[in-house]
Amino acid sequence: MISEPARLVRDVLQAKPGSVNELMRRFGPELCDYATAIVPTRGPAFETALEDIFVDLLSQIRAADSTSDESLRQFVFESAARTMRVRHRALLNAQADLSSIKSTYRHGEVLRELKMSEAELAAAVSEGVIRAFREDDTTKFRAQDLRALMKNSSAAVACISATHRELCCMHFRLGFTPEVIARFTQQTSAEVEQRIDEACHSLVTHGVISEALA
Repeated sequence: MISEPARLVRDVLQAKPGSVNELMRRFGPELCDYATAIVPTRGPAFETALEDIFVDLLSQIRAADSTSDESLRQFVFESAARTMRVRHRALLNAQADLSSIKSTYRHGEVLRELKMSEAELAAAVSEGVIRAFREDDTTKFRAQDLRALMKNSSAAVACISATHRELCCMHFRLGFTPEVIARFTQQTSAEVEQRIDEACHSLVTHGVISEALA
């Protein structure tokens, strides 16, 4: 009896109606997370990279190991990593942007970033969830308190390079082991582990995550 992953690959190769949509439903959200890790700001560069990942995946699907759900998933992300290295090396080589890291936020910025009302912000300050302080006759809020609540933390993770963000996404978000990531990225597992540790240290240093989570 044919396995579910093998059936899906067969249907895509035979151009069965709905098969590509099924493939995208299964892997699209995680591929979007992967692309976002490398290109945090949505725009033409992000859209082009994600489209190329999908196009290359479909063109290479015949070579997929479809013996299990995990083997097919690994093929999908190995293909994505290859696309970024062949087509979008410049995006992958993007360095850390420390200028994007804010240490404090003003009142209006907090309301906008957290999509809070005045009453909700006042309650959060009263409960100690967010700390407020006065500086230059202006009420400000510490960025470290806000990052865990922010809907979009792309600016925060810009303090590490695109290659570091890729590795962290693959390991922490997608759950791949350093050995598997090493195969995807043409590195040794020791190099992968070292670079993930470097990324975590930098995120702690810049207050993006706590040391307990690193």
